[in-house]
Amino acid sequence: GESAWAAPERIEQMVPALIAAAVAGLLLCFFGLKLVRVLAAVSGLLAGIAAGFGVAYAAGLSGTAFVAVILGCGILLAVLCAVIYRIGVFLWTLFACSGLGFMLVRPDTPTLMIVCLSVGLVCAVIAVIFVKTLVIIFTAVQGGISAGSAVSILAGLGDHPAVAAGIMAVLAILGMIVQFMMRSKEVKKKEQIRADEYKTSTSREMEVEKARRILDEEDWEEETDSGSDSDEKEEQ
Repeated sequence: GESAWAAPERIEQMVPALIAAAVAGLLLCFFGLKLVRVLAAVSGLLAGIAAGFGVAYAAGLSGTAFVAVILGCGILLAVLCAVIYRIGVFLWTLFACSGLGFMLVRPDTPTLMIVCLSVGLVCAVIAVIFVKTLVIIFTAVQGGISAGSAVSILAGLGDHPAVAAGIMAVLAILGMIVQFMMRSKEVKKKEQIRADEYKTSTSREMEVEKARRILDEEDWEEETDSGSDSDEKEEQ
């Protein structure tokens, strides 16, 4: 029988969501490092909302106070993660890798759930240490999976998982290549700016040194001239 993903009526209903997922996935895949603060802020917002919900529920709040605590925690953590983006990178990597593990493994036991969360936690810690490199890899992979799955469904390839996996892999690899190239250009640009600043400061120091030498020579000539004048007067 025809799978639910490949059913034409289902695809027609999901077209807007699939297009949005494809566009978001491509942006994440090819510009993940550029969007790191946005990702950090979104991760902080989601974590803050979850924490605020727990706090409000534990405090027995309701109505406006309940919503205010949730929104306050979400906004506060979102701003914090946007400013100190390593915290946001930690949260985003934890969510992304754990979610990917849940999607691939589909754990049906507490042990498998703990394994998926543990893998996500390990990846999050590594991402905080090697921020830019890991962000490029993770965003390329996650964006490639999101965009590749959406594109494969839109193209009617829902019943061909091997083809869909190939599209995801190609997008992920291309995303890594593009992001690493942009990162390399950015590093070279910064190095060039530093080199120019060093040359400018060096040339300024040389000009100051030349000016100092000229002044020293002028002072020495003046002292010599004054000494000669005094000798001539004594002879007279």
